[in-house]
Amino acid sequence: MKKLVFAILALLVVSSTSSATTRYTIVFDIPGDLDEPIFWLDHPMLNGNPNAKMVVTLETSAREYQYSVFYLGFSNAWFLARNDFENLPASRPIVTIVEQDAVLMHTTTAGNTQNDGTILSHPDLDGNPDARPMFTMDTSNTSFPTLNSPLGLFYFNGNNWVIFRQDMGDMPLGLDFQVFIPKPWEYHFERDVDAADIVGQNALMPDQVGFVTPDRFHVRHEFESFYNNSYVVPSQFTVGGELIPSIVLNIDMPENSDFIVYQYPIFASGMEP
Repeated sequence: MKKLVFAILALLVVSSTSSATTRYTIVFDIPGDLDEPIFWLDHPMLNGNPNAKMVVTLETSAREYQYSVFYLGFSNAWFLARNDFENLPASRPIVTIVEQDAVLMHTTTAGNTQNDGTILSHPDLDGNPDARPMFTMDTSNTSFPTLNSPLGLFYFNGNNWVIFRQDMGDMPLGLDFQVFIPKPWEYHFERDVDAADIVGQNALMPDQVGFVTPDRFHVRHEFESFYNNSYVVPSQFTVGGELIPSIVLNIDMPENSDFIVYQYPIFASGMEP
């Protein structure tokens, strides 16, 4: 019911159709006067395409909320949603549309979920600590927005990747995630933050960032050497309108913080990769 209430606020009807058959990155701009908790991800490769798969990261200052995407059938459109129902601030969603066979659709069930975590299972993930998956919460088939909690990843018991709640609350059942699995040759790496890299909430990225594009990347918190139940939510960092390669948290950056970073080039509107 709540999903319908917020969807009606948008009052958007999209008639175009397309199919995401190749990887493509778009940077959207959310204006400061949006005054809504949802934002239309308006692009021909998304409009009219309920089967689209994507990786989403917000370029913004430090945030204290979780976000998700959902497809609204009567509008034929994908939306970005702020899961605490507050208005989305001025920010830039970075959306990489990926081919369907690169994405595992994961639903939390009693069989794969216990306490604060849900276990992912896929031949390219199981027993592979170098897989470094990315995930996007998809609330298309559930009541909006389902969960507003800091989420992260960790590699469990030498065999399984797990999506977990950092606040240690129970992971709800019936929640869907689009889990993107980069190929081994794609540009992705684990970022272990050193104390020398930390300035308050910020951690500068290493020289690895910039190999493809210096100012755009997807990032996820990864638990490895510590468990921090504070609201550790990585964002990208903008200074004076210019994005610099760094990670920013809503709290002071803990030492030995770990992150998964995935980078893919951006193309001008209408250009094929």
